[in-house]
Amino acid sequence: VCGDPGADHRVPRRGRSTLNIAIEATAIGSGRGGDETYALALLEGLALRAGGQDRFVVYLRPDAAVPTTIRDRAAFPIRRLAGGGIKRYGFGLPRAARADGVQLLHVAVHSPVLSPVPIAYQLPDLSFVHHPEFFRRATRARLAALVPIHVRPARVGMKLSEFSIPHTIQTYVLTGKTMGF
Repeated sequence: VCGDPGADHRVPRRGRSTLNIAIEATAIGSGRGGDETYALALLEGLALRAGGQDRFVVYLRPDAAVPTTIRDRAAFPIRRLAGGGIKRYGFGLPRAARADGVQLLHVAVHSPVLSPVPIAYQLPDLSFVHHPEFFRRATRARLAALVPIHVRPARVGMKLSEFSIPHTIQTYVLTGKTMGF
């Protein structure tokens, strides 16, 4: 969002209920380029649109700085979750989502396979499929093995561009209705 950072950019919402969502924000402070930029932009956008009763629980790594756009905002409680891989996605996130009583868990790239709440999955681009030469062998193998497992149980899938939606549906044999595209 551009403009005066001190200005009130909120836009009134019409006819919507209170949001109670958890945001898995492991990318913040990771230095993972686009993933970190996406997480920061998502939180900034939510901060601009948050209503009085909305709640966005943010799951950060223990060493990550709280983004300035949500610092000291009651609508954005911060939870610190240690670990990665199976520790974070297999146990930490599902437990935290249940304990926090959220209605939805937003994740990007990786996701719990079993979750006590519905998942909103931000699918990565498919460059690891279409341009494997840009990835280390281990990263390519991890994404190729795990993304199909994560995408299917998601309640809703999100993509950053309309261009990539047909490739995603075709690659993972999904229906538009299944993924909310």
